[in-house]
Amino acid sequence: MGGAFGLIALSLAVVGLYGVVSFVVSRRTQEIGIRMALGAQRIRVLQMILRNGISLAGAGLVIGTVVALAAAPLMRTLLNGVSPRASARIEFGHQDFECNGLYAHEALVS
Repeated sequence: MGGAFGLIALSLAVVGLYGVVSFVVSRRTQEIGIRMALGAQRIRVLQMILRNGISLAGAGLVIGTVVALAAAPLMRTLLNGVSPRASARIEFGHQDFECNGLYAHEALVS
């Protein structure tokens, strides 16, 4: 169940990033056309567009991480007896995974 919500959240993030990048590219169509007319290589224009998208995704990742770490102490007051950084149990079919920090341990017993 949690995996399905994670997949939905990831797909919404990808669609949102696509929308923002396509909006920025549509606003810069004339600039891209002028660059191409003056002899810019396609790969350079593509790199410019991709760099913009990756920088947006990186900024969102950094801001999201900072906000999540800042909100963790506030969430502690809402959780009864559970740490906000406690291990989360995620089930994928018959396999159970324990996630604790950066380590993931697969439980082979279903």
